[in-house]
Amino acid sequence: MAQNSDFATRKAKFEALKGQQAPDFDFLNLAGQQVKLSELKGKIVIINFFFTACPPCVREIPFLNSLVEKYGNENIRFISISRWEDAEQLKPFLEKNLIKFEIIPSIFKNGESQMKLFAENIYHVALYPSLLIINKDGVITHTQVGYLPDFEATFLEKLKETLNN
Repeated sequence: MAQNSDFATRKAKFEALKGQQAPDFDFLNLAGQQVKLSELKGKIVIINFFFTACPPCVREIPFLNSLVEKYGNENIRFISISRWEDAEQLKPFLEKNLIKFEIIPSIFKNGESQMKLFAENIYHVALYPSLLIINKDGVITHTQVGYLPDFEATFLEKLKETLNN
């Protein structure tokens, strides 16, 4: 029962991030380039928390790729943060799956995934995939948990609202 309570608490905290300044981070992407959220002000940022063994996370890839194709020139940064897999562990998955968005691999310290801790403790991610839309001022305008049947339509609507504001 405590695990369900923890899940519900984190999910509520994740959804409560709407309207809040996005917590900053400073990580390296797969190409070894620094990604610091606070330096992306002036751009819309989409953050996707995922892991490769998550079927809904894999199902959302074509949709996210289509967003990159459609909106990649609109001053939007698409970032996926891997919960479990470091750069080496991501290689086989990326060889089989075309991903057009930027990926931040996990980092392990003392056997613990630092990205999992970051996702759960800073952004309160309770379910995967979880996505955020952050406006040009660094404020979270939308949170979305899971890959439900209306996911694509809802996310696209919220992205267009953020683009138009």
